[in-house]
Parts: sequence; C-alpha cells; structure tokens
Amino acid sequence: MGAGMENLSYNVSEEIREQLQNIDLLRSRILTASIPPSLAQNLRYRALVNRIFYSYVLSNAVLGKSEVVRALNLLTPEVGRVKKESAEILAYKKALDFIAFEWTGSTKPITIKTILSLYRMFGQGRVRSHKASVFLKKFLQVMEKSSDHPIVKASLLYILIHKNKPFTSQNEQMAHLAFQLVLCKYGYDMKGLPVIQFEWKEDFNAYTFALTQTFERGNATIWIEFVAKTTLLACRKVLDELGQEVEEIGMIKGLTERQTAILEFSNRGGMVTNRKIQKLFKISQITASRDLSYLASRNLLLQKGKGRSVFYTKI
Repeated sequence: MGAGMENLSYNVSEEIREQLQNIDLLRSRILTASIPPSLAQNLRYRALVNRIFYSYVLSNAVLGKSEVVRALNLLTPEVGRVKKESAEILAYKKALDFIAFEWTGSTKPITIKTILSLYRMFGQGRVRSHKASVFLKKFLQVMEKSSDHPIVKASLLYILIHKNKPFTSQNEQMAHLAFQLVLCKYGYDMKGLPVIQFEWKEDFNAYTFALTQTFERGNATIWIEFVAKTTLLACRKVLDELGQEVEEIGMIKGLTERQTAILEFSNRGGMVTNRKIQKLFKISQITASRDLSYLASRNLLLQKGKGRSVFYTKI
C-alpha cells in the first residue's frame, strides 16, 4: 500500500515512523492508566462533544458547541429551527456510538457495506455514482490487506473520501467518521479520549496546507505527517488531563518518548543492549545506537564494555 492508491501515492518517512512509535508509547500509557469511573465518564463526554463539534467546524458547518451540548442532552429534538440541527447531531452521535460499540478491536474487515451503513445513519444524500462506489470498494480491499500502521490507514481513508467525494452530500463529516472507524477497529481510539480534530482546527493553516498539497501533488505523505504530528499532540493532552505530570510518567526534558521508554526499560533492572532496543522498538541498529549514546552522554545511562560487548545500565 506504500506504493500508492490509484492516483494518490505516499511514503512513510523516517519522521513519520518516529512519530508513530511515539504515538504507540503514549497509547500504551493511556490504555493502562487507572482512571476513576466518574472522571472517565466526564472526559469521554467532553471528548464526544468536541469530536462532533470540530468535525462539523472542519466541514465548514455553522455550528456552536452549545448547540452540540444541547442536542446531546435532548431525549427528542427540539422544535423550530434547532430541530433539524439537533436531529443531525443526534444521528451523527448514533454513528459514532455504533463505531465505538461494534468496531472497537473488531477483527471484521471494513467493507463498502460498512461505509454505506455508516453514511445511512446520518447522511441525507446517496452514493454519487457506481464508479465512486467501486473506487471506494477497491481502496478498502487494499487497505484491509495492508500492513501499514492504523494511523496511516485512517489518514488515507480520510483523504480518499475528502478528495473523491463519493457521496452527494456530507462527505467531510463522513471522512471524519471513517477516520474514527479505522482508529476504533485497531484500538487507536484510546478509550475515546484524544480529540485529533481539535488539533486540526488549532493548526488550521497547516491542516488546509496539507490537504491542498496532497490534492495538488497526488501525494499524501505531507498529510500523513500532519495527522501523525497532531495525533501525538492529542495523546499528550490526554495524559496531561489525566494528571500524569511529566515527572510522573518518567519524561525528562529534551528526550523523545522512545528515549524515555528506554530509560523506563532500564529501570526495571538488568543490562540494556543495542539488540534488545532494536527488537523492543522495531528500530534499526543505527537508531538504537544513536538513542543509547545520547542517553549515555546525558549521564542517564552508564555505558560498559567495548565493541560488540557494549551494554548499558541505569546510573
């Protein structure tokens, strides 16, 4: 899949790989964090409100966050002007709930029927053409067979729907749902807490630039880089909200998440070798050597031995 999809190519650069590794590390911390039930409920509700709100704002919808809150608190849609908006928000929430309940950690393949079912839950249009349906079906088949990272898969499905507009309306909202669908399937919704769309809106110029460049060049690398970067920011904010201060999660200023994880690994006892780090983090010998040498230069690890016998221990 790295070679491309139809007229859209991409490359998983070294920068993207490092960001994905850092996302994996923070994801592990979020999933293993002990969160009081009441706090978890409040955080999930707030994340839901923000996910709906920013998905619509990024789709150029005129919508206030208070309207989202009002709609979610309704048992039945209000009368008058707000009725249509509330009904649409509740339908979108229904689609998000379906994704969370039916697709989190699922082994089922995402097919064209899955996408069409999701669209029917909230969409008011139809498939634009048979050609559009076939194109989307073909991509989903390739995506399912791909070994790409879930963040890469989610990024590509988002851009595909956003760019090709397979439906007669609400393609942008559908792109956000499809993005969330892939994250949930592979366990990257992280308890439903990170709101990546907020980061997209916060850096809206970079968001529009990445989209525009992808459309103009037919290459999604810059878009994947943007999504990986903003996903990492969203994960860090979740950990901050959970009250896990920098010192508590063992992070030291100037270190990457992977370097921090290497220190945590060394704190469990025993010696740390280049080969162990390569295997643990799925990185090259050169990258492992660079991280270990840097930690030793910061006096965070103690280097012992020479040549091939070099190993590291905590100080």
